[in-house]
Amino acid sequence: MTRSLITLTSFNWSTLLAAAAAAVAANTVGCADPGGACAPEDTDCVATVCGDGVRTGAEQCDDGNTANEDGCSAECTTEIPETCGNGTIEEPAGEQCDTAGETVTCDGDCTRALCGDAWRNTLLEGCDDGNTMGGDGCSAECTIELPSACGDGIVQTQLGEQCDDGGLTSGDGCSSTCQLENANACGIRAIGCGMAPQGGMTNSTAATTRFNGYSCLADVNKSGPEVVYEWVADRSGNVSVWLEGTSTVDLVISEVGPDCGLGACVASGPAGATFAAVAGRRYLVIVDSDPGTTSPYQLGMSCPPQS
Repeated sequence: MTRSLITLTSFNWSTLLAAAAAAVAANTVGCADPGGACAPEDTDCVATVCGDGVRTGAEQCDDGNTANEDGCSAECTTEIPETCGNGTIEEPAGEQCDTAGETVTCDGDCTRALCGDAWRNTLLEGCDDGNTMGGDGCSAECTIELPSACGDGIVQTQLGEQCDDGGLTSGDGCSSTCQLENANACGIRAIGCGMAPQGGMTNSTAATTRFNGYSCLADVNKSGPEVVYEWVADRSGNVSVWLEGTSTVDLVISEVGPDCGLGACVASGPAGATFAAVAGRRYLVIVDSDPGTTSPYQLGMSCPPQS
């Protein structure tokens, strides 16, 4: 009994505490901020382990094993079939589609475009975190959720902010959710960098027949219905707008003229256009159709990151 008591009282407690700390550290290596708030993709702060069937941290996928050639590699990165991109659907290779390039219906890994599949379709999705839950930075519709950083005075377009005046009060030109309040000043639909692609029909209730021709589409009759968006540039730089639809629709970028009419025609194209935006300037983004025709479409906008 005496020997046991001596052993207990002489135990090195500092060794025990060090071991416990090491165990905690080993269990939080997957957390973006050990001891603090975790990143949205790793909210439980457990270590990221490829092959455990739980996609965390920087993993693109996790199918519960560490085998290659099953769609998810041994390093938990998405495997793309060697035949992907040849325009032919190779089902034995796991392809679900192959459009020889990414489209709004087919991802770049030759699987069907689907929100929540952990592959961000750049033409369709603002984000894709591998689930369809909201509140984690990426919504159930794969659009970027406005961060709590709104109100810090820094315009973070990559996170969906169109403005940030350092406050959370609406009615002062920048709303409490960091969206430009004058972007819809003409009573027209608004569009912005980082927003989800806008889909619709040129004969929807939002369509008009106000614009029938454009100087940058010389001798082209666009007297069919059009859907018009308005955008206000928060900074200068090259902006790309893409359009998917039928051969009867065209995209036109115009400055806003008097009475919300056409100003100078900036750019146009059947599949999109890139133009040099000027900070503070208002633009009309118009999806217009040929006479006697209508078309479904997808419209998206991307802007360079803020320097």
